[in-house]
Amino acid sequence: MIFPASILRVRIVENGRKKLALWVPLLLLWPLALALAPLLVLAALVYMLRQRRSGWASDAIRCLPLLCRVAFSLRGLKVEVRQDNKQIWVSFL
Repeated sequence: MIFPASILRVRIVENGRKKLALWVPLLLLWPLALALAPLLVLAALVYMLRQRRSGWASDAIRCLPLLCRVAFSLRGLKVEVRQDNKQIWVSFL
């Protein structure tokens, strides 16, 4: 089983000096996301029934497993952007 990323690390360096070093504990956000997901699905179902047609709501419901798979696959992703004397690092741990 793949576990979701638990920490987001952002680091910004300008002129060789560290401007920002931020560690965001994603582990604390996962329970909130899990609590909101059923509400979003319910809202999409109500919208579908009210409009009596399939549209973006049905597509959103079908995409939920794929979105979860993408979110769980972020672990280990590292992005580094450089421009002149600025550098930005983003990594999911």
